[in-house]
Amino acid sequence: MTIKPEGQKCSYECRDMGFDCDWYCVEDDKDTVVKKVTAHAAEAHNIKNAEKDKILGKTKEPANPDLECDITAKEEGREEDPGCAISG
Repeated sequence: MTIKPEGQKCSYECRDMGFDCDWYCVEDDKDTVVKKVTAHAAEAHNIKNAEKDKILGKTKEPANPDLECDITAKEEGREEDPGCAISG
């Protein structure tokens, strides 16, 4: 389950990379996500040279970054944000 607090745009879940790990991060931009994931990978999984392209490939973003809601929920079979202007 991805947690996206209001105003946050990018998220990453360690499980999406195949690890049995509940760690995740949610940040305003992809660069910050990459930095945090790289630090977590080194500390928790002993991966010293995490590949930026793989991290970015698993980073989630709203389909339209200008919106404050996740409009991809319906396509992914998740519950849509009821406050989203384009839900429904």
